[in-house]
Amino acid sequence: MGGLVAGAIVESVRLGVYDLLEMPHTVDELAVTIGTDRIATQTLLDLLVCRGLVEQHCGMYANTPPASEFLVSTSPFYQGQAIELHQASYDYVTSNLPGLLKQPGQARCQIRRKFTSDKALEGVAQHAMRGSLQDAVEFIAALPGFTVMRRMCDVGGNHGRYATALLDRNPMMSAQLVDLPNVVDVVKAYCRDAGCADRLAVLPIDLKTDTLPRNDYDLVLVSHVLQIFRDTLDETVQRIAASVAPGGWFVSHHMNPDGGAAPGTKATLDFMYHAMAKVDHFIHQDELERALKRVGFTRFVAGGTGSGNINLILAGQKD
Repeated sequence: MGGLVAGAIVESVRLGVYDLLEMPHTVDELAVTIGTDRIATQTLLDLLVCRGLVEQHCGMYANTPPASEFLVSTSPFYQGQAIELHQASYDYVTSNLPGLLKQPGQARCQIRRKFTSDKALEGVAQHAMRGSLQDAVEFIAALPGFTVMRRMCDVGGNHGRYATALLDRNPMMSAQLVDLPNVVDVVKAYCRDAGCADRLAVLPIDLKTDTLPRNDYDLVLVSHVLQIFRDTLDETVQRIAASVAPGGWFVSHHMNPDGGAAPGTKATLDFMYHAMAKVDHFIHQDELERALKRVGFTRFVAGGTGSGNINLILAGQKD
């Protein structure tokens, strides 16, 4: 039944139901506007009421506050493209489950290609706006020495929102956003209107084959990247950490197995990511700290980001 509910919510977003229900509507008014059957529209609205997205009063339907915040297309926290992105992953796993249970990881190449799309970048950026981005920026801006940092690197920077937000907090800092060569062009286009083009460069880097400049950055941010390299975590951390200047900070941001998200959420995400890409997004803090200690990091600061602190953010300072 959960799959049916999800489909109904996705379609209600596509139809623009929440844009319309910023002002109360009757069933008849809504059905005429979106071109749907009246009874089908009634049952859809009743379902959305049960899910806490719509409220009904005296025959009129309107958004609840969460729907206004996340499902209205003019909201700065709109999640429409993020919903499409995640639903596509759920649909893929569901449709290919027999094969993925026997041979997980078949979608890794597909995932790499997916992020050559500006819609995919927008979806990831929207998802970050649910709290992970704001929490991470506050955490990093509070690190000792942040105000005197001059060069940062955002590894796997993707949509660039983390880098541009940190540049806003430190006007003297410049940033290099590095990502896979096949996505750099769309990343450049996506970041072009960020308002800090003179301080933000986008570089093609594949961590499996390329190296970053040595001892070059005061801050290196690696957000939702290290899980791809779990089989070679120590080696990958060492390669990235070599680019951090003495006294600089290495910051990893990834899903937290000990976070406060509901067990069902963590289990579902773990199942999906392993089926699609054969990776574990949840990295324990002590595992990462050990890898950083081996390459000269001794001071650590940790925190949580996102809803229910689903993510761990861990900063290590280089000797």
